[in-house]
Amino acid sequence: MALLAGVGCRVDRVAPPESSELEGGGVYVAYNLGCAEGCRDVARGDRIVAVDGRRVDTRRQLLATPLTDDRPVELDVVRPGETTPRTVTIRARPGQKFEPLQDTPPFWTVSAAALDRAPEWARSPMFSHALPAIGFVHVDGGWVTGRDLYGRRTIIVVWPDLPMFKKQYWNFRDPFATFYGVLQKAQHDLQMHGVQVVFAICGGANDTTVRRELEEMSQETEAGEALPPLPVYRCPSMQSGGWAPTSGSQVQAFGNSPARHLGLEHSGQSFWHYVRGFPALVVVDEGGIVRWHSSGFHDGPQNTILGAVMFAMQELDEPRLADAH
Repeated sequence: MALLAGVGCRVDRVAPPESSELEGGGVYVAYNLGCAEGCRDVARGDRIVAVDGRRVDTRRQLLATPLTDDRPVELDVVRPGETTPRTVTIRARPGQKFEPLQDTPPFWTVSAAALDRAPEWARSPMFSHALPAIGFVHVDGGWVTGRDLYGRRTIIVVWPDLPMFKKQYWNFRDPFATFYGVLQKAQHDLQMHGVQVVFAICGGANDTTVRRELEEMSQETEAGEALPPLPVYRCPSMQSGGWAPTSGSQVQAFGNSPARHLGLEHSGQSFWHYVRGFPALVVVDEGGIVRWHSSGFHDGPQNTILGAVMFAMQELDEPRLADAH
C-alpha cells in the first residue's frame, strides 16, 4: 500500500478491483493527481457517481463538468466496500505537472462499467491503473513513454530476451511467432479502430538479430505479398531473468535513463513493478487507463493474443449514456 503522492491522508489501494466493487456504476478513480483543496479525500478505487448533484457514469461526462474551474465542486463518492455515497468538496485547476501533458484533470478515471469488461484472467496487477512509467526505444530510433501514449488506444506486448540455448529458443519462438503473426495480420483492422501496437523485445540481443528473427516470422497476404512489419521497440533499461511465461520473472526498472521513463502515475512507479511474467500483454485506452493486463498464456498463445486484439477493437468504448446506469 502507498500513500497518494502529494496529497496525503487517505491510503491508496493497489490491488485491482473485483467486479463487485464496480457494481453501481459511476466513474472509477484510477489515480489521484491532486488539487488545491479536497482531493486528499478521494483515493484510487473510489467511484465518483455525481458532480454537483448530476449523475456521472462515464469519463466523458465527468470531464464535461466544471471540475477544474477553480471553484468548489461537490463530488458524490462511493468508497470500496460501501454503497452509500459520501460528499467530498474539491477545488481544482487544470494541472501542469505531468509534462508534456497540459491541463490535466485532478483524477485519471474510467467508466466503472467499461472497466468491468475485462475477463478475470486479464486482471493482473497493472489492470485498472493509469499507465505507469515506461520508456521504449524504437529499433529505427526514437523513444516512446507512457505519457506519449496518453490519448491513444494501444496494445503493448513485452517479450523477454531471445534465448541463447537451442531447446529454450524453440520453446520461445513458437509462441513469439504466434503473437507477432496475429498482430501483424490484425494491424490494419486495429488501426481502423484507432488502436496502435507497441511490440517490445527486451534484453541484450542486438537489433540486427531481432530484425532477422522478425523477418523470418513475417506473414504474407493471400497474394503472397509481405504484410507491413509491426513497430518494434527495445527496453534499454530493463533486465529480465530469461524466458519464463509464468509468474516470477525478475525485472529491473529504469537503469541509467530514468528521465526517459514517464507515465501517468508518480514517476517512481514503474511499468516493471507490475510485471509478473512474460509475455506481458497490456491494453490501454485513450484516457491512459490499463483495461487489460495478462501474463503468460490463457488457453494457448493464439487465443491469448486474439482475445486481447478483439477486446481492444470492441470493448474500449465507454457505455452509451442510456446504458451507463
